[in-house]
Amino acid sequence: MQTKNIIVALTMIFIISLAAKAESLTVCVPDFEPWGMTVQGKVQGIMLDHVVSILNEVKIKGVADFANYPRMIQRLRDGDCEIGVFSRYEKNADAVEFIEHVYDLQVVVVTPKDVVIENYETFHDLKRIPSIGFPLGGDGFFVKLFNDPKIVKSMVPTQQHGVMMLANGRLGAFVGIEKTIQYEIKKNNFEMKINFPGLKVDKLEIWLQVSKKSKKAMALVPQLRKAAKDLKKNGTYESVINQWVSARP
Repeated sequence: MQTKNIIVALTMIFIISLAAKAESLTVCVPDFEPWGMTVQGKVQGIMLDHVVSILNEVKIKGVADFANYPRMIQRLRDGDCEIGVFSRYEKNADAVEFIEHVYDLQVVVVTPKDVVIENYETFHDLKRIPSIGFPLGGDGFFVKLFNDPKIVKSMVPTQQHGVMMLANGRLGAFVGIEKTIQYEIKKNNFEMKINFPGLKVDKLEIWLQVSKKSKKAMALVPQLRKAAKDLKKNGTYESVINQWVSARP
């Protein structure tokens, strides 16, 4: 019993030591506006602001790591970046620690201004909706529609591309995150071209996550969880999102 207590004590000392040395963590920032972007070489965006707000609570500096979404998820798995806020995918549970649910994002289907989605069968009307766009990595946005063999599905590089293609008549509908689409419509003055907010179809759970390969991040999990909960209660996440989406780029 005494030996066991010594081992436990040494383990706790090791964890505390790691936490003390964790002066900074690498923040995973995906390349899609307004969640992540570069402006004059500087990484900015909602996701970075959210994670930095959490890290500030535990007095840890955040250093941005920037890449496209699929690559960023892989970098989190590999430990090349250490912490981020992303959708929760159970297939990543072997490599990623899901710390805390921080907020939900609404998924919508938007169409050209003159097309209204009356019910699900509208998606099968190829005269009105000849093709439906999904962003790469967006196969979980509206699974029923994504897997529907009766639609013509078009994969686009990003949500920005999807909104642009819809406004230019190259898509009959587009599936994406409501706040992202709202931001892009406002940025490009597409208010008269796109029927927004469209049809609300699903929600994505966004979780604070760390790479299991990062000893520094894993040692800070209890503190990070508490900070994430506190910021959820005081409305920080919603406030940051609204500031970015309401401000004209």
